[in-house]
Amino acid sequence: MGRVSYSLSQYHYETDGFRKNNNLNQDIYDAFVQISLSHKTSIQAEYRYFDDQRGDLSLRFDPDNFDRLSQKRQTDTLRLGFRHSFTPYSETIASFIYQNSDLDTRLTDPDIPVSSTTTLSDGSILRLTGASVGLGTHLDENSWTGEIRHLFQSKSGRFYITAGVGRFNSDRKNNFTTNGSYTGSLQPFPPLPIFSPVTLPESSRVPEDNDIRHTNFYIYSLIKPPKLITSTIGDMTWTIGGCMDFFEGQGKEKTDQFNPKFGLTWNPFPGTTIRGALFRTLKRQLVSNQTIEPTQVAGFNQFFDDTNGTIGWRYGIAIDQKFSKSLYAGAEFSRRDLDVVKGDLRTNSVTYARFGHDEDLIRTYLNWTPELFEKNWLSMSAEYQYEWIDKEPGLLDIELFEKLRTHRVPLGINFFHPSGFSARLKSTYVDQAGRFADTPTRMTTVPGHDNFWYFDGSISYRLPKRHGIISIGAQNLFNKNFNFQDTDPTHPQIVPEQLIFARFTLSL
Repeated sequence: MGRVSYSLSQYHYETDGFRKNNNLNQDIYDAFVQISLSHKTSIQAEYRYFDDQRGDLSLRFDPDNFDRLSQKRQTDTLRLGFRHSFTPYSETIASFIYQNSDLDTRLTDPDIPVSSTTTLSDGSILRLTGASVGLGTHLDENSWTGEIRHLFQSKSGRFYITAGVGRFNSDRKNNFTTNGSYTGSLQPFPPLPIFSPVTLPESSRVPEDNDIRHTNFYIYSLIKPPKLITSTIGDMTWTIGGCMDFFEGQGKEKTDQFNPKFGLTWNPFPGTTIRGALFRTLKRQLVSNQTIEPTQVAGFNQFFDDTNGTIGWRYGIAIDQKFSKSLYAGAEFSRRDLDVVKGDLRTNSVTYARFGHDEDLIRTYLNWTPELFEKNWLSMSAEYQYEWIDKEPGLLDIELFEKLRTHRVPLGINFFHPSGFSARLKSTYVDQAGRFADTPTRMTTVPGHDNFWYFDGSISYRLPKRHGIISIGAQNLFNKNFNFQDTDPTHPQIVPEQLIFARFTLSL
């Protein structure tokens, strides 16, 4: 038996949130073991249990525009991994993941009157009748994914190639239930299915199967030109590759697509790095959001949390400059052109359609680490971020906006002392405008604009011998009120109310 390493962990998080139906309760239990059978071969296994209960966590421009949905998810995940090195320049890795997931979604909204009639943007009529409206789904999903990838590098280090294959299967059984009477076109609220038009009696149950299948083959190569060339124009690495995807799902849509991958990393001068990329992707479902396929091309991320089946092109260019050992700066521009699969509210049948969706992102940064008393105790940073999102009319999804323009200017200062004490202060100026869903109907958009300053801060102490860290901090330090649309609700950087936290990390 070779060397064995293992870990056991547990995580609990609980909050009532900043408004009604913004609660979140999470429990995670994880057991991991890895065995080195030899210096060339190792295996690993991991089991994870995940329990999640939540309301609507989205932060939208209108804070009163939130769903009355509540969700409860229980997930069991088993992951197996394998690695074998044939030579120092050639190795194979493999991964298999199985997951069972139960998701219950409920909507009970007593605010909807006994009789309600609304004219939708396409002219169709939505009628709801019943003393109270109750909707729900139970999704039972069994999924697995298997991947294998081989990596090869030439002895000269000037050529690198990796190729792999993956298969994903998801068997999904979704029961749609009602408690109330409906006649007309129902507005969708993910993850509930779409029915238009529909008449459902009280306590109805509508089963729906929406299985997902995906197979992909990919190859990526990193090529460095001969030294005769790089000695003249600087170090250069080309990324050339492609991926063939076969996808079926999201309304039984089938997509077979080849996705080219091109990238360049170039160092024309000492301290200067120029990056560029052009590639296409097909969004597929991932078990536990994990894959062993390369996730970036020349430093540009490939995979985003888009709707399954989304086709996207991404173009990007960036420059990073090191002026001295204490001063760094850079700039990046990228664009994403997407075809998003969504339920089509413009038809009178249960259909899915593709909608256009464009995103532009600009980021510039400056980092400075001055020397004080011949010590690097301080670091300062300044950034500018620009985000533009433009959705085709009709694509009013769960984010509930059609157009969004955001400017951000984060300014930060950090202090580190050899004794273990550290402090952080960050201020961010935000200016945001767009067209957002009208709260009563959610089928029309209205303009909105706000700008504000936002402050975060924390102090920390590192325990002796690096056995842990104790931190106390605050987000929205001055409890600023504002309107803000968050485009990444799973990783929020801005909270609408003052949040004070304490954190203790222990390392044995």
